[in-house]
Amino acid sequence: MARQLDLPAEAAVEVSYTGGVFEAGGAVTGALRAAMAKSLPNAVLVAPKFGPELGAAMYAARLAGARLEPDTHAVAALAR
Repeated sequence: MARQLDLPAEAAVEVSYTGGVFEAGGAVTGALRAAMAKSLPNAVLVAPKFGPELGAAMYAARLAGARLEPDTHAVAALAR
C-alpha cells in the first residue's frame, strides 16, 4: 500500500489492521511489524479504534451517502 501511495520510506504513518486473523495476537502483529520495518521504518502499528460491527455500520452509512460519526463516549460505554 505504501508503494501505491508513493510514500517515502521515511514517512511517519499510523497503520491499523482488521480481520479475524489478528485474533492470533503477537504472532501475526509481530510479523506485520517486522515487514513494515523493512519498507516503512517510521510506521507505527496501532490497534483498530472500533470493533468490526461499528466499522461495518460506518462503511454502510458511507455507501448510502451519509457519514456516521461514532460518539467516543458511547463506544467506550459499549466496550465495558
